[in-house]
Amino acid sequence: MKINHLLQFARLQSYTSFNQASQDLFISHQGLSKMVVSMEKELNTSLVNRCNEGITLTENGQYLCQISAEIAQILATLENTLLSSVQQLKGEGVIFMDHFTHAKFFTKIA
Repeated sequence: MKINHLLQFARLQSYTSFNQASQDLFISHQGLSKMVVSMEKELNTSLVNRCNEGITLTENGQYLCQISAEIAQILATLENTLLSSVQQLKGEGVIFMDHFTHAKFFTKIA
C-alpha cells in the first residue's frame, strides 16, 4: 500500500462524497474512487459505504482512517526532525527527502 494513499484516505472522513474529497485532494473523482477500491481489495474489506446520499466510512474504514492520521503525524514529525538536523549541520551535508518514501543524507564534498 502506498503511503500517499493512506495520507489521502486519512482526510476522506471529512467529506460526504468522493466529489467533495477529490476536489480538495486535487485528484479526479475516478482516481480517488479507484484508489479506495484498490485499498479495499488489498485489505480484503470494505472501507467506504457508497449510497445515493454520499459516502460514509465503514468501521474498518474509520479504523484505517485513524491509523492513517497517526502515520501522517509521524511523517510530519520525521520531516521536522530531519529539517532541524539539516539546519544544525550548517552546510555539512544535504538531506533530500521525498515525503512519501524515504530520506537520504549526503555529506558535502569540499
